[in-house]
Amino acid sequence: KGTIGQSPNARIAIDDVSMMHCHDSAPAACTNKEFQCKSSTRCIPVAKQCNGIQDCSDGSDEQGCPSIGNCNFEKDMCGWKHSKSNDFNFVMQKGADAIENNGPLYDHTTETNQGHYMYAEADGKTPGAKAQLSSPWIRFNTDCTVRFAFYMYSNSKDSLWLNVTNYYSSNP
Repeated sequence: KGTIGQSPNARIAIDDVSMMHCHDSAPAACTNKEFQCKSSTRCIPVAKQCNGIQDCSDGSDEQGCPSIGNCNFEKDMCGWKHSKSNDFNFVMQKGADAIENNGPLYDHTTETNQGHYMYAEADGKTPGAKAQLSSPWIRFNTDCTVRFAFYMYSNSKDSLWLNVTNYYSSNP
């Protein structure tokens, strides 16, 4: 969620959201903080699993990575939705902000000005206005890691929040 402070010229962009280790448990041969490569007894830190870099010689650390919640915003919003209580919305954009050139110069995924990211601009918005994106519902374990790239430009105290909401149900 991005919230506008007192600045009329604030921008926030997010990209490359990934949720790692949210569904997996570690094999018995490795500790609970390690992933065991399939074709060897090699254990790597779980932070290296599903990070886009092949650390196991067989590539097993990058296979079968959960896609729920992951999004680079290149084609669409990947099931992420705008909150109904938003005062304004993020928009999919590529390249720098065309008006003031204050947005990111390039996309984090492609590292070019042709890649896409989600962008919220505060120009003309009231202080305290908010724009919020919500991921699809995800059932995750306590070792789940959320990573994302972000860009903020402002001359006041605007904010970017990551909220995790836990809903309990009698049906597991």
